[in-house]
Amino acid sequence: MNPKSYVPALLLPDGTLLTETAVLLNYIADTWPEAKLAPPRGNLARVRFDEGLQFIATELHKGFAPFTLMPNTSEESKRWAAQRLAGRVGLLAEALADRPFLHGEAFTVLDAYAYFALRTYRHLLRVDLPGALGSYLERLSERPAVRATLTAEGIA
Repeated sequence: MNPKSYVPALLLPDGTLLTETAVLLNYIADTWPEAKLAPPRGNLARVRFDEGLQFIATELHKGFAPFTLMPNTSEESKRWAAQRLAGRVGLLAEALADRPFLHGEAFTVLDAYAYFALRTYRHLLRVDLPGALGSYLERLSERPAVRATLTAEGIA
């Protein structure tokens, strides 16, 4: 479905195809504003929120390539990529600090993307998450929608 030959892709009822995780998450949040999955557009809070989505997309998600997509990656390259990812995950731990969610007191699509990225990071590199990220990931894992999704995907 995705002409870019990778997921994600979302086909809208009118036939429009959307791609790129951060774009899809923003679309979902903006289409159902009553769910409060992102701050409203038009203020600095939304700009900072979008900054977080882009950080996860470009600094974490794409950083998994040496461990997932790139054939014949050398051990030296994997070590370099792992160190770079660890630094990025550390920045995410600092951003979370002692808040319950990345953007404050309520779950947003930023947390949904962080869940994917942190779970993938922990699995690929077989490492513990720094700071409060471990308990954050576990809290997100207990959300009914997350449990249902993992079960449906056969991952749980």
